[in-house]
Amino acid sequence: MGDAFSLHDRAFFTTQDYDNDKASSGNCAAHFGSGWWFNNCYHVNLNGLYRTNGEKADARGIVWSEWRGLNISLQYSEMKIRPTTFSVL
Repeated sequence: MGDAFSLHDRAFFTTQDYDNDKASSGNCAAHFGSGWWFNNCYHVNLNGLYRTNGEKADARGIVWSEWRGLNISLQYSEMKIRPTTFSVL
């Protein structure tokens, strides 16, 4: 699938009304229609717009660019959070 999250390391959460991203071209959340840990802007956006019936994601859908590209919207996403002290057995 490829590591699409490394671009987002240490990024602050950005919303349409609170621009925390590093993009000089404007607010990534306003442009892509979702809040996310945008950096400049993204390689993965699991909070993107839900697209149905084969609509092109147009970089605004649920996107994992390293896997399916910017024009394919995933049907769903699931995020799981664990402590940094978690050890894999």
